[in-house]
Order: sequence, then structure tokens, then C-alpha cells
Amino acid sequence: MNELVKVTDGQVVVSSRQIAENFGKHHKDVLDGIRGILNSAEKSAQWFMTDTYKDASGKSNPEYLMNRDGFSLLVMGFTGKKALEWKIKYIEAFNAMESEIKQGKALPKGKDETIKAKRVNVMETNARVRESNQYLKIAAQIDIPEYRYILQAKSAEALNGGVPVLPLQEVEKKTYSAGEIGRMFGVSANKIGKLANAHKLKKPEYGKLFYSKSEHSVKEVETWRYYDSVIPVFSGIFGREAVAV
Repeated sequence: MNELVKVTDGQVVVSSRQIAENFGKHHKDVLDGIRGILNSAEKSAQWFMTDTYKDASGKSNPEYLMNRDGFSLLVMGFTGKKALEWKIKYIEAFNAMESEIKQGKALPKGKDETIKAKRVNVMETNARVRESNQYLKIAAQIDIPEYRYILQAKSAEALNGGVPVLPLQEVEKKTYSAGEIGRMFGVSANKIGKLANAHKLKKPEYGKLFYSKSEHSVKEVETWRYYDSVIPVFSGIFGREAVAV
């Protein structure tokens, strides 16, 4: 029964196309009848809503949605046994749907979607706040300013829906020259360089290439410096632990 009507924007309505189909009318004639009502009675605009639908070819066409009052006004002049039967069916459908709404069984679609959207927004906001607070708690436990700044930036980013707010500072890792690594293991810088090349250790996870001017030339000299992460690798190569220097 309730397939005859639906809930839109908090109102129980029926479409002009369905009226035309059920009452055996041409949709164009039904549209003309509605427009005649709208032109004759200014108050009637509250009972009809303009809408569109797509036909089989994908073309958009106009239609009207009407509530109980608009329906009653439109079909008032429809006569005949079939028309009477459909009037009764629609009245019963309107009554049933309105009863379900009053009992909370059929929340109006427009209101339902609004409530769901609000709930989703609240849940998303709460999740962002929780994530932001987690970053701040971790930041409060860190003494290194650079890392603390990064966590604070991530906290602001979380509140902003994942969009960066503060520019992230690049934390400069501590680096060691080949000579410094060599002294940790009692070997020369040249030995460290050769082993690094042989074991393919000159890559981003183990160090960084720096450019500096030579003391005796204007040309820039490439110098590979190592991160802490390479020390355990050299320990494995030499079979002994590094000595602090």
C-alpha cells in the first residue's frame, strides 16, 4: 500500500507521474492540471513541489510531488468507478504512512538523512579530537624540540581533517664521517668507504650525500655521511661492537 506514497522533506507525497499512471491520464494533462491549480490559488504552492525524473533515454523531464492536500485538490474532478477506487487506495496509503511516522516506524526521509549526517559528523569530529589528543600526549613526553614540533603539527592536522596546518620541519639526523665510523671499529676511513661500497650501504636509510667546497678549489666536493642506523651493520661486518669515540 505504502508503495503509492513516499516521504520527502518530512512530508508524505505522491508524484504526478504515478497519479497519471494510476488514474489513466496523460502525464502532460496532469501537469497542466497542477499548473492550473497553482495559477489559480496562490496558497496551493505549499502543497506541490517541483521535481524532475529521467526517462528511458536519460532525458530529464519535469514532474510534481504533492502532499495529501495537493493530491485531494488535483483528483477532486476525477470521476468514474476506477478513479474512485484509486482515490480510496491513496487515502488509505496516506493514512498508513502518516500513522507510521507518528509511531516512529517511518522517519521522514529528509529528516532521517539529516540526522544520519549529523551523527556521522559528530563521530568524525570525535575521532579527530581523539587522534589530535594522542599526538599532544606523546609530544608532552618528548624533550627533543624538533620531534615535539612534528607531533604538534600532526595534532593540528588531525583536527583539520588530515589537511596540514603547520609546515613540518625536517629533523636533521645525526651523521658521521667515514673517519668517525672507522675510529669506532679501529679501521681507516678508506676501509669504511670500500666496505660501504661493497655492501651497498650508501643509500638513504644509512646516510646522506653532502656537498661542500674544497679548501683548495671552488668546486663542490661530494661527501657521504653515515646515520646511526649503519653502525649495527658495520658491527655485523666486523664481528664486534662499535667503540664510542
